[in-house]
Amino acid sequence: MKPIIVPTDFSAAALSAVNYAADMALALDAPLIIVHVYQIPIAVTETANVMIPVEELEATAEEHLAALKKDVRHITSNKLQIETEARLGDVAEELESCCLKHDPFLVIMGTTGHSAFERTVFGSTTLSVIKNSTYPLLAVPKGTEYGTGISRIGLAWDFTKTSSGLPLALIQSIVTAFRASLDVIHVDTANDHNTAQPTDPNVEQVLASVSARYHHVQHHDLGEGINAFAEKNNLDILITIPRKHSFFESLFNRSSTNELIQESHLPVLCIHAE
Repeated sequence: MKPIIVPTDFSAAALSAVNYAADMALALDAPLIIVHVYQIPIAVTETANVMIPVEELEATAEEHLAALKKDVRHITSNKLQIETEARLGDVAEELESCCLKHDPFLVIMGTTGHSAFERTVFGSTTLSVIKNSTYPLLAVPKGTEYGTGISRIGLAWDFTKTSSGLPLALIQSIVTAFRASLDVIHVDTANDHNTAQPTDPNVEQVLASVSARYHHVQHHDLGEGINAFAEKNNLDILITIPRKHSFFESLFNRSSTNELIQESHLPVLCIHAE
């Protein structure tokens, strides 16, 4: 099984994501790689700019990672293969470099689930990771537990679109890895009853192996419609395919964030179009 990578800044939200990732890795028998990217802070004084030595920053990062690794080993009864990496540089760039090195099954990142969510997920750092990463990234709201696992996955998809660029094989492999069911959700904000099924038959043909179910949801708001379906049907994660930044924002605008993250605590898996 490919590894699961989880970056951490040792915040409460990030540590929550580490616990979630550890439970998932244990369930899938996958290695876990915990990554911390540190940067050189510059303290501006009245006389000069004072930089903390890189060696000191690296030593501190390694110390914190070692302590975290020990904690994760303890809570998983030492049944999990764990690696740690401390990297100096830009978070998005170093995380992508780490992914290219290890070819992960998933990258898991934590979010706060409150107003800081906008700063976390849509802040320059994490948004840059989501936009530029070539690997599936699962954003997990703080406090979300893996629990009994992932048994039901939702896929937000516009039935009026063709399957061009839709990473069907990757979606299929993820659903299969979790032995989950797949619900493909189209939110009709225009009251168009002609979109009850995907217009491109290739979608249904490829996803037939995972017995995908298709749902036409009428709602004036995309995010709220997805959230209502997710809560009613007890989805464990939601897959989105952000083709463009504008689409990503339309799905996760402020009201949608409240619905999807703050209230339902639904982890969101971002997979870029091919």
